[in-house]
Amino acid sequence: MDINVSPDMQFYTLLESYPYTSTGALCEYIDNALEAFKSAKNKSFENLPDKLEIDIALTHNSIVIRDYGVGISINDIQRAMKPAYTPGKQSLSEFGIGMKAASMWFGRSWKLESFPLNEANSFSLSFNLDDLLINQTEVVKLKKKKQSEPNKSGVKITLAELNKSLDKIQAERIWKKIEEIYQLFTSRDDPILILILKYDGIAFQKKNFSELKITSKPLEFPLCKFKDSVLYVIGSSQVWKKDISFEFEGKIVKGFISLGEESSQTKNPGIRLFRYGRLIKGSEAEPYRPTQLLGSANKAAPSRFYAELHLDGQAVSNSKGEFVFDEHLFIDTIEEQEGVKDFIIQAENYRQRKVDDNNYKKVSTVAEYEKLTGTKLNETKEEKKTKKPSKVRKPNNKEQPIAIIQKLSAPPSFLLLDTFLEESVRLYNDKRFWPFCLVYRTILEVGIIEKLKKTHEEHYIKAKDKSIVALYKYLQSNSNIIPSYYETLKRVLRVANNNDEPFVGLLNIASHGRYVPTQSDVDDLLKNTQQLLEWAFDREGD
Repeated sequence: MDINVSPDMQFYTLLESYPYTSTGALCEYIDNALEAFKSAKNKSFENLPDKLEIDIALTHNSIVIRDYGVGISINDIQRAMKPAYTPGKQSLSEFGIGMKAASMWFGRSWKLESFPLNEANSFSLSFNLDDLLINQTEVVKLKKKKQSEPNKSGVKITLAELNKSLDKIQAERIWKKIEEIYQLFTSRDDPILILILKYDGIAFQKKNFSELKITSKPLEFPLCKFKDSVLYVIGSSQVWKKDISFEFEGKIVKGFISLGEESSQTKNPGIRLFRYGRLIKGSEAEPYRPTQLLGSANKAAPSRFYAELHLDGQAVSNSKGEFVFDEHLFIDTIEEQEGVKDFIIQAENYRQRKVDDNNYKKVSTVAEYEKLTGTKLNETKEEKKTKKPSKVRKPNNKEQPIAIIQKLSAPPSFLLLDTFLEESVRLYNDKRFWPFCLVYRTILEVGIIEKLKKTHEEHYIKAKDKSIVALYKYLQSNSNIIPSYYETLKRVLRVANNNDEPFVGLLNIASHGRYVPTQSDVDDLLKNTQQLLEWAFDREGD
């Protein structure tokens, strides 16, 4: 039997430059087998196995893909070999070019063997583009024979003489991506797919995605607010996971948002976008944490916020590597959904270390928190701008000088600074004053630079690379940028302007190991820099 594989054979040469990766190309074979299996399962085919098994065997220069599904019927082989024949509906396999494009991308010669379910005969064909071009033909021969193992239906594709060789490291990387792409079918609720990938006959280890805490175990804790270095815990505990559903581009998007019990910059894939069960975007290797929604990587939300969204019906590229829509519009639509902003705010305010140490203040209601702190729970930037700047706090003579640091919180643009603030308090209490000076120098430098970045861009550009003494002298020369209600700070800057070396010079000589400061030195330093700290960390004045 002859099978026509037209159009013009030159069309196949174009497929060699198709926008695939090795992972994406292998996924085409999995998509075809999985979609055929799901369709057969829905139609209750007799003798269909409960689960579909797909074995992929890789070597340095060959690939064999063997699925144990329904196979390709003798009546469907002509359609299967016709490039760009589409099945007429959106699904895992919808472009009608996957198997052919993937095979040509890997190499110019390949073989297909089919063992159709509930049929007596198997058949095979070999495709060699060079031979077809030389012979100027568009026809390949189909060989048919009686099935020797009728209970092992499915398809086997053999790719020899690869265009791109594969080593073990590449193979393992491919496997990690593939098993994550098909996790909903292999290791989540009611799995229907068994995937095995081997290199030189040795199978790679499987991961159970249902056991990953970062994605499957949501945070269970009350509402939080972190203010002035104090973690306020408000009300009773709640599970931070919520189902969402909305319309985008005329199609329904369904899924959930959550906050992980654990946070991780390396393991959290962020927002996972699925299409007909197949992961398109958002993996451990390539997380999807849009800064438009979650902020920059140094913030807390990107490492704890997790979502799974199913975008069935949305348009994708032919290689299925990307969705084809306005991403900014999509993120805006997500942000508008009820609860999304609340989850992000909770992620930013939750402090794992303080929770582990039981170092937080419990209040019963939001009203109690607002009365206690004198601020609204989620005060907007606009509301802050309309408020009268808070009065400069007068020193309490009964307080230790270190108390000022205990009342600070890092600017949103540099939340890592919270760790430095906590560490400086610990070092001071342990009377380790030399390392305290090293940490305190960082606190002052970052605090001042971030303040200038937020409020005076032109001064930030000039001062961003300066160390603490140079920064202090810069403020002395530009004290007009300090608000008038910081009268003491402005006066200190003017008086200190007459000194050869400002008192923050202690941090320089300590950092260079030329002097070991005493507690008296450090206390004087803290007292003299108190208003400088308050200005640098004052968010209301921004």
